[in-house]
Amino acid sequence: MVSSQSESGHVSEVDTAILDAELFIKYKAPEKAMERLRSALERNPQSISLRERLREISVTSKHKEEAARQCLGLASIYIERENFNTAHERLLEAKQLDPRINIARGLEAIRRARRPDLTPPLTPTESAFGRTHATLAGDLAAISIFDAIRSLRMRS
Repeated sequence: MVSSQSESGHVSEVDTAILDAELFIKYKAPEKAMERLRSALERNPQSISLRERLREISVTSKHKEEAARQCLGLASIYIERENFNTAHERLLEAKQLDPRINIARGLEAIRRARRPDLTPPLTPTESAFGRTHATLAGDLAAISIFDAIRSLRMRS
């Protein structure tokens, strides 16, 4: 019974924060709406509804870096919950909002989660020489050559 009370408290806190943000938006105060959602996210970092709403407000109020940050957070949560299509969409949106962001790691995490059988085991020769292989999948137009190189360097 205690866990259901804390769960309902969590849900009501999230709902209250979203309603407060909606009121701030209605009164043309997107900064206060974003601040309210951020404070609720500190207590509920895994809340998809809070992050999605913060992402939407950030996009409409031209805060691209904040929107991209929320997209990355959402992609991580969606990967954990095995919602790979939505995770992929959020990664691409993050890259579109901020081209400096490297999404190759996130795309690789989705690929590994979808197809764990495609991760080849290291042969004794490869492990002795420290060679690593990488497979990039998805919409490769969203990945620059610099993202690919950075991803390969991070693996070695």
